Amino acid sequence: MERRFALAATVHAERPETVVDRHWRAHARRPLQCALAFVGLLMLLDWGSGGLTAARAGLWARLGAVAFAVLLPARISAGDG
Repeated sequence: MERRFALAATVHAERPETVVDRHWRAHARRPLQCALAFVGLLMLLDWGSGGLTAARAGLWARLGAVAFAVLLPARISAGDG
């Protein structure tokens, strides 16, 4: 993890009194990459052992989606109200 000293923020265009994290999109890419690598490795290992079927591939894809949902950082905004 990188060390941050201050939250990088920008003013939201639709609501000027609201501030959002402008680096969220970049931080959301890393969990996607990890989940895709995880699913790819699982499918590769399952295919190598000769047990990969459509049902198991669906299971691995769902497991990757769960991993992505767990790793995805929360989108943060701050403002009045």
